Amino acid sequence: MNSIKKLSIVLVLLVLAPVMKGEPYIAMRTGYKCAQCHVNRTGGGMRTGFGFTYTQTKLAAFLLGTEESGSFFTNVLNENVSVGANFRVGNKTIMGTDSTRNLIGEDADPRFDNSITIPEANIYLQVDAVPERMMFYIDETFAPGAASREAFAMIYNLPMNGYLKFGRIMMPFGLRLIDDGSDGSYIRSKTGFDSYGRQESAYEIGIEPGPFSLITAVANGMDQSAEDKQITTVGSVVFRRFRIGGSYSFNKGDEETEHVYGLFAGGNFGRFTLMWEQDYFKKVDTKTGEGLSDYGNFEIVGDQFMSYASLDVYLYRGINLKISYDYFDPRTLWSEDSFDRWTFGLELFPVQFLQTSVYYRYRTAPDLDIYNSENEDQLFFELQFFY
Repeated sequence: MNSIKKLSIVLVLLVLAPVMKGEPYIAMRTGYKCAQCHVNRTGGGMRTGFGFTYTQTKLAAFLLGTEESGSFFTNVLNENVSVGANFRVGNKTIMGTDSTRNLIGEDADPRFDNSITIPEANIYLQVDAVPERMMFYIDETFAPGAASREAFAMIYNLPMNGYLKFGRIMMPFGLRLIDDGSDGSYIRSKTGFDSYGRQESAYEIGIEPGPFSLITAVANGMDQSAEDKQITTVGSVVFRRFRIGGSYSFNKGDEETEHVYGLFAGGNFGRFTLMWEQDYFKKVDTKTGEGLSDYGNFEIVGDQFMSYASLDVYLYRGINLKISYDYFDPRTLWSEDSFDRWTFGLELFPVQFLQTSVYYRYRTAPDLDIYNSENEDQLFFELQFFY
């Protein structure tokens, strides 16, 4: 596709403003840490009392039923038990541009051009065994497959605003983007920390004094019976208008060891909110320490590199415009083998507990003789119910 056609697509999409799902831009916009609105101190999942109230009083464009009923809906069953839910239904249309899509017979692309999916159907349960000190939390997934995304106990309000969490947790790393597995942003899907993060049986300890935050999790990693464990650390400093942080993950197995590391940042300037993350993925032979690669000879191809940037614009209460860019280089020592994509969209919160999104994703990948799904543009529409 020539540059004039690419520019035309960009201009059209900016005018039509197709839409995108929610991400941590709200925390960037308000200057809050993840723990302000989410039970999980690293973000995602059930909302705290503050987060629950925020969705009804600040996020939605209009409030329904509150004047007639005289009260807000509450997710608190009693003084010690609270519940929550997230339910998303999406519709994805493949906008075929890859030439192999036009083939028929055995070589034809077997996928449908349009599909309805349920990316997320989760319910949450929080039990405050010792109020303001100790709690039990469950994040249970019912779609697209049944599983416990998280199930942990947490002791909190320790010195330096610290906490200790143990159980099945989402390993902390970088920005907690809402993601859908292998089809998500490259900084999540290619690093392995996708779908809210990598779930592991682990211990997690964190301190968050003032604007500072330092969180470390220790899990089994590649080999559950091995003495060596996976260690993931995220540190950041958060101020009202900007934040910056870094992540590092060490995952040692019997045959190979993975190192994933990167930086992230964000800032808010009036109606404009920026987010950025850059990560590197390095694999080495555990015994020799020599570099390894999934894409050929390491000395020729090198490490992997991922980057993400986004701009969110507050258009009006309940309406957010997003433009984001993803980049993935699987062979840093090679040229002309990188993947990138642009996403343009709008995110709407028309009433409390409801979100609707539509967005267009323009993707490019290296030309191959065989079908390459990374060269297919995508149009998404999604409805989400949450509380």
